[in-house]
Amino acid sequence: MMCVLASLLGTMAGASPSIGYQHRFGVVLVGRVGCGKSASGNTILGQGHFISSFGFSAVTKHCTGCYADVCGRRIHVVDTPGLDYPELSTDDLLGDVDFWAPVVHVFLLVVQLGRFTQEQRDVVKKMEEIFGERVRDITVLLFTHGDSLKGSIEEFIHMAGDPLQKIIRTYGNRYHVFHNESDDRDQVTELFRKIDQMRNLNKGRFYTIDEGLCLKIVMVGQAGCGKSTSGNIILGEEKFTPRSFSAEVRRCDWSHGRSCGRGVRVVDTPALDCWKYSPQDLLRDIDWCAPVVHAFLLVIQLGALTQNQQGIVEKMENVYGQRCRDFTVVLFTHGDQLTCSVETLIKEADPSFKQLLARYGDRYHVFNNKASNSDQVRELFMKIDRMRDLNGHRVYIFEESELEQ
Repeated sequence: MMCVLASLLGTMAGASPSIGYQHRFGVVLVGRVGCGKSASGNTILGQGHFISSFGFSAVTKHCTGCYADVCGRRIHVVDTPGLDYPELSTDDLLGDVDFWAPVVHVFLLVVQLGRFTQEQRDVVKKMEEIFGERVRDITVLLFTHGDSLKGSIEEFIHMAGDPLQKIIRTYGNRYHVFHNESDDRDQVTELFRKIDQMRNLNKGRFYTIDEGLCLKIVMVGQAGCGKSTSGNIILGEEKFTPRSFSAEVRRCDWSHGRSCGRGVRVVDTPALDCWKYSPQDLLRDIDWCAPVVHAFLLVIQLGALTQNQQGIVEKMENVYGQRCRDFTVVLFTHGDQLTCSVETLIKEADPSFKQLLARYGDRYHVFNNKASNSDQVRELFMKIDRMRDLNGHRVYIFEESELEQ
C-alpha cells in the first residue's frame, strides 16, 4: 500500500518545533513483540497509559493512542502491535495509525538492548515494507533497558557488529537510549532534542498514511445551510445535531465512520456568519480534529443564491487561505426542492455566483436531504477523487504560521 511523505503543503520549513501553537505532534512506536514499545510510550508520556509487561508474549494487539503535553508541545503517542505478531493485519495497522496519528512526525523504532538477532533485522525490514522506505528520514532508533548497559551505548554498538551498525547508518545515525525504570525526565527531553535536530535536517517533513484509507472532509458554510445534515448523509448515521439558523456553534465537532466502502472523517465547523471566536481558534480546532484535510465542502442551500454567499466565500478564504480553492467542492443542499435541473439553476443565476463556482473549478454536487440512498454520497466521493487526481493528490495541512498569528 502506497504511503505519502508530505513535502509540498506538508513542509514546515523554518518553523521551530517547540515555539507557539503546534500541530498534534505524532509519535509512532514500532518494533517487535516484547521490545518495550508500551513501556517507552509510558516513559515519554510520564504516565502509565499503555499496558506493559515483561515478557515476549504480545500485550499490544491493536493500536492505541494517548496525547499529552510533553517538552513544550502537544504530542500524540501511538503504540502499535509487534510487527512480528502472527495475527498482525497490515491494512488494519495502517488504518489504525491513520486514525490515531493522521500526521506522523517521528517513528521510534524500538530495539531492546542485547544481541541484535535476525528476528530483529526482519522486523526492521517489515517496517519498511509496511510504511515504505521513506520513513527512514523521520525515524529514530530507541534502545530500551538502558540500565542493563555495562558501558556506553557507543561501545555496545561497536561490539554489536555490522548488522546493527548498518541499520543505524540507514537511519542517519540517529539513536537514543531509555532507562525505562527511571523517572528522570531528562532522557525524554534529550530524545525530543534529537527529534528536533532530525526535523531541522529534513526541513520539517512528516509522514501521512495513504489518503485512500480515510477521506477527511471539512464542512463550511453559513448558519442553516445544512452542514450538519449533510455530514449525517455522508456518514449514513445521525452523528451531528442539526441546529437552527440562530444557533451559534462555538466549537468544531467531528465524527467518523464507513461510507460507500471507505473510512470517512467529517468535521462540522461553526457557521462562518455567526461564530465569535478567532480564526486561529477555529484553525486549531480543525487542526486537532483533522490535521490532514482532503476536501472542503462549501455548503450552500439551494434557493439562497444571494450576494451574501460572496461574503461567506471571502470569510472562508480569510480563514483557510486561497490555497483551499484546490480542495473545495460546492455542495448544494435541499436538492429535493429543485423544480429544474441544477445546471439550469446555475445558468440563470447571478454572474457573481457563476464566478464563485469558477473560483472552485466549477466543482459542485447536489444533496437531496430527504433521500436515504447512498448513490448521492458515492457520486460526491467520485467528484472529490477526480479533484484530488487533478491536484496531484496533495493534502491540505494548516501551516504553523497561520496557527500562530
